[in-house]
Amino acid sequence: MLDGFDISIFVPKFADENKDRIQSLNQSILAFEKNPSNAEVLKVILREVHTLKGTAKMMGFADIVTLSHKIEDIFVKVRDGGLQPTKRLCDVVFKALDKLADMVEVKRKDAKSLIDIESICSQIEVSLRDGGSDGTKDELTQSEVDKVLSAVKQEQIPELKIPVEQEKTSPQTVPIEGMKTIRIGLDKVDALYNYLVELIIAQMTFRQRGDDVIKLNHYAKQLKALKADVHADMSTQEPGDRKSREDISRRHNVEELLIKEIARYTECYETDMVKLDTIVEGIRQQVMFMRMQPISAIFDMAARIVRDLSTQFGKEVELIISGAGVELDNNIIEMLKDPLLHLLRNAIDHGLEEPSVRIAAGKKKTGTLSLQAKQEGGDVLIIIEDDGKGIDKELVKESAIRKGLLQPDKAQGLSDEAIYAFIMKPGFSTSKIITDVSGRGVGMDVVKTVIDRLNGNLIIESNKGVGTRFILKLPATIALIKVLIIRVGEMIFAIPTSGIEQITHIFWKDVKTLEGRVSVFMAGQTVPIIDLVNAFNLRKEDEQKPETAPVIISRSGGRKIGFIVSEFMHEKEVVFREFKGYLRRPRYFSGVTTLGTGEVILILNMQELVLARDLAGIISKDVTAQTVKRGDKKLTILIAEDSLITAELEKNIIENSGYEVDLAVDGMDALDKLYTKKYDLLVTDIDMPRMNGFELTAKVRAGKKYKDIPVIMVTAREKLEDKRRGIEVGADAYILKKEFDQGNLLNTIKKLIGE
Repeated sequence: MLDGFDISIFVPKFADENKDRIQSLNQSILAFEKNPSNAEVLKVILREVHTLKGTAKMMGFADIVTLSHKIEDIFVKVRDGGLQPTKRLCDVVFKALDKLADMVEVKRKDAKSLIDIESICSQIEVSLRDGGSDGTKDELTQSEVDKVLSAVKQEQIPELKIPVEQEKTSPQTVPIEGMKTIRIGLDKVDALYNYLVELIIAQMTFRQRGDDVIKLNHYAKQLKALKADVHADMSTQEPGDRKSREDISRRHNVEELLIKEIARYTECYETDMVKLDTIVEGIRQQVMFMRMQPISAIFDMAARIVRDLSTQFGKEVELIISGAGVELDNNIIEMLKDPLLHLLRNAIDHGLEEPSVRIAAGKKKTGTLSLQAKQEGGDVLIIIEDDGKGIDKELVKESAIRKGLLQPDKAQGLSDEAIYAFIMKPGFSTSKIITDVSGRGVGMDVVKTVIDRLNGNLIIESNKGVGTRFILKLPATIALIKVLIIRVGEMIFAIPTSGIEQITHIFWKDVKTLEGRVSVFMAGQTVPIIDLVNAFNLRKEDEQKPETAPVIISRSGGRKIGFIVSEFMHEKEVVFREFKGYLRRPRYFSGVTTLGTGEVILILNMQELVLARDLAGIISKDVTAQTVKRGDKKLTILIAEDSLITAELEKNIIENSGYEVDLAVDGMDALDKLYTKKYDLLVTDIDMPRMNGFELTAKVRAGKKYKDIPVIMVTAREKLEDKRRGIEVGADAYILKKEFDQGNLLNTIKKLIGE
């Protein structure tokens, strides 16, 4: 270290760089342990250790220099043929790497602190003296040693003289020539992200101001028309006061100027809005790209975890990793580290059998554990699967009864989902002993808590004697989420669409007290109902109770509950903000967001609401039985809509009025259905993949079978040319989504085909 030079400003960079380098070393040594004849991997190991030692020397970290030099000695001796890379030797190396990782983090907090490395250095010395032999058959043959020796000696590593920033190289990747990379502090990314949030909110507000201007323009035109009427009336009367006529003329001129100025402002607004949209979308994409990291950041840790745990439990495990390149928000990756660790521990401890047991069961001696990630739309699926003994459902039920979580008479007939829900509860475990790894009943609770916090879903599938699969369905980012905006009484809330299983309408007359709870019978099962107006003790709107009520169906932990709301409003993407400071995490809310109007609204935590025993059965006390008259004729309607929320909303509104409804995901799907079944009316969106609503309607009108079928377009497009095109291709009605209500749609249907 240079005397008189403050190296403290370089400590964070040193720590970040070598934290990654040690993780890379872990992966390289794991690969070398599996294939000791791989000379290229050995070269990478020597380069990485040598660079770590050199940078530590420049920083003056003598303890890190000493330990990394010892590790380097091991692999130099392996390279020269004087040491066998056995499992016991690798165990010592991995311990040394773990110690190095701890030392690097300590330096980040206090560059002058020292860690005692005498014990690990002694273990390394012993390994160097005895040649690494552990008496097993996994040693290299002399031919393999010669092969490694000849290959590695072709590339001798020179002693590091000056600090050089080297790009990490893994055995599986080749550096891309010309690609420049920089390390960006997460604090800077977060700061940029906060600016982005404000920009998006400003964008929403700007849109609202645009709507205000459009309204002003509309009112001004109405005023002009009214003045024209007044002027026309005066012209038929006797000439009045000349001054009054002049005043009217001046007001007329001012109104003309006002309308002209508003029109000019509106045109400028539309131009500026296009520019702002382009800029915001560009920034949004770039910031999201910066925050996104490959899931390999945590998948790489899995190999070490599985190796260490399989050794600890005396089990042979083959780990298969796929999809490590799938990207997730960095914050999500950090939050997933503990859940992934618990799931891997459970799979090895509880899932996979010991070798002798597997052989007796006709399985391979080595158990298989797979870790997979894949993209599914805007979500990411993480799948942890083993070929072990599966979850013993009877044992789970016995433990639940013993802990008072389940009544014995209710144990029979429980669904798999309800049984698996017990293992998510705090303190629940089927293990007969408690170890440092399992049996404490905290692992799956941690998994469930994190998944709920991310507004994700956890699915468990298990077959006794075959194996178990855990599926974590998560949003790729928690920065922007898709929500359904709802009204409850006089308040507006948002619900993440990931927490919604179904949206529907129920008749108040069908709400009964079943099995001691206020419920409704749906799809062959009893579903408890909660009226959110009463649950949150909100003031009700003064309006006559309709025959039906909007209901959101959600599921969590094996429970399925319907939540009555006042109105489904619309689906949109919003900026998600967590509660911080004194608020922390309120029980029934996961965060907040801001609408374009500037209104701050709460985002409901559906998992907590579903599991809330104190809310179960809360409903309006003035529920009255009402009936709706339907025609004898059962008419069939086809809906073409690519938005699941919109399609389900339209479907339930129409079905509750007595019609039969089928759904198509786009125009192409709708056209196929039209030629395989008879329909009385078609409801279609315009913007859909493969074939849009204009194209669908034109093809329907061009055909013989359905040329006379009524077509209703329900769309967000409000420009005059779009409406004109809809009429030209043959639509019978054109309904805007922003003006959408169930009465408007049903009245239009009745006009076209009757009840």
